[in-house]
Amino acid sequence: MFGAIQNDEKVVTELVNVYPNPVKNDLSVQFNSELGTELSIIITDIIGKVAYTTSFTAADGNNQIMLNVSDLPRGLYMVTLIGDGFNRTVKVTKE
Repeated sequence: MFGAIQNDEKVVTELVNVYPNPVKNDLSVQFNSELGTELSIIITDIIGKVAYTTSFTAADGNNQIMLNVSDLPRGLYMVTLIGDGFNRTVKVTKE
C-alpha cells in the first residue's frame, strides 16, 4: 500500500492498493484520485527490465485497473504507479 501523494497542495492520489500478492493471473491496482490525471503503471523485473506498461487517464474518485500478468514468468516484480511529479513502487511476487 502507498500513502498520500501531494502535488501542488492537492492530493493527486491517496491510498494505492495492489493485490493479490502473490499473483497468478490478474493484478488489481486500486487508488482514489481527486483529479483526472494521466498515470502510467510500469512492471519491471528485479534487474529493471520492463515487463509490462500501460498509460491511462484516472477518473475523479475511485479507480481500479486490472492487469493480466498471466504471461509473466514466475518471480519478483516491481509495480510502479507514475504521474506528474510522483511515483510509488510496490514489490509483487508472480507465481
